[in-house]
Amino acid sequence: YVKYYEYFLNEKFKKAHIRQWYEENDVIEGSFPNFYNKYIKWRKRMRMRLIKEQICTTMNTTKAKKIKKELSPLIKRDSDINLPISRASKPIDYILPITDDNILFLTDIHVPFHDIDALKAAIQFGLDKGVNTIWLNGDIVDMYAISKYDKDPRKRDFGDEIMSVRMFLESLRNIFPKANIYYKEGNHEQRWVKYILKNLPDLLALGEFDLASILKLNDYRVHFVANERLAYAGDLLMIHGNEIRLSGNIAEKLYRKTYSKAICGHHHQTWNFSEPNIKREFVHTYAVGCLSELFPEYMIYNRHNHGFAHITISNGIANVNNIRYEG
Repeated sequence: YVKYYEYFLNEKFKKAHIRQWYEENDVIEGSFPNFYNKYIKWRKRMRMRLIKEQICTTMNTTKAKKIKKELSPLIKRDSDINLPISRASKPIDYILPITDDNILFLTDIHVPFHDIDALKAAIQFGLDKGVNTIWLNGDIVDMYAISKYDKDPRKRDFGDEIMSVRMFLESLRNIFPKANIYYKEGNHEQRWVKYILKNLPDLLALGEFDLASILKLNDYRVHFVANERLAYAGDLLMIHGNEIRLSGNIAEKLYRKTYSKAICGHHHQTWNFSEPNIKREFVHTYAVGCLSELFPEYMIYNRHNHGFAHITISNGIANVNNIRYEG
C-alpha cells in the first residue's frame, strides 16, 4: 500500500515521507483498513497535511482502482474546498537534553578575527567549571572573504577562514572530549548560503556544500542548529540575536520582544535585565559580549566588550552567570 501512496505524494517530500514511514514502522500484515488506520495516526504525528482527495482523483491504473475502492469508504471529507499543496514550513524548536545542564555559552568569536586572550579565558572557565556542554551561539566564523560589504584584499582569504574554524573546532573537541557541542547559525554563517545562492545556486542541491559539510562538523561531533530555530536550555530561550531588531539596552529590548527568559549575542555587548510578570515572577534576559576583536574596521568607535556566559540547569530552571571579561 505504501508504494501507491508514494506515487501520489508531492515530489518535494515524498521520498523523505516514505523513508520515515519505513524507518518507524514494521511491515504490517492484514487488511487495508488496519494499515490505513495506523498510517493516518502516524501521519498526524508527523504533522503533515496531505490532500486526501488527490489520492482518489489521480488513480488510473487497474491496481490503483482496487486501492481506490477500498479507500473510498474510509476517507472522511472535512470540506469541499480544494486548495493547492502549501510550501509553507514551520521551524521546530531545538530542545537541549536535560543532561546538558552545565553549559559554556560562547558567541561572536568571528574566526579568524578572534581575541586569543578572551577566548582562552572563556575556555579555561569552562574547564574549571567542568561543563558538559558547549553552546556556540553564532558568528563563530566571520566569512569576511565572501561578505557583500567592502573588503580589504589583504585580509581576503576564504580558505584560511574555513581552515581556521576547523582548527578551532578540533581544538575545542580535544579540550572537551566528552562534552556535547552545538553550533548555532548566526548572520555571518548565513553569508555562505547567500553567496552560493548568488553565484552557484545549483550547488545547494548537493549536501556537500552546506555549511555543516564545509566546516566538517560531523568530524568533530558538533550538532548544527539553523538560525531560524528557537533553542531552549531548560526554560531559557537561546537565539543568536539577528532574528529580531534590538538597540539600546539589548537585554531589556530582548525582554520587550520575547517576554521570555532569554539570552542572545550578536551585539557584542554585555547586558542584564529583569522584570516581574503578572505572577510576580522575575523574568531575566541577557545579552552576552563577544570573543572577537573589539575595534573592527567597520566600527572603530563602539560599545563592544568581551564576554561569555555560564548556564546551569536545575529542575528545568536555568541559572545564568553573564560574565564580562576585561583581562
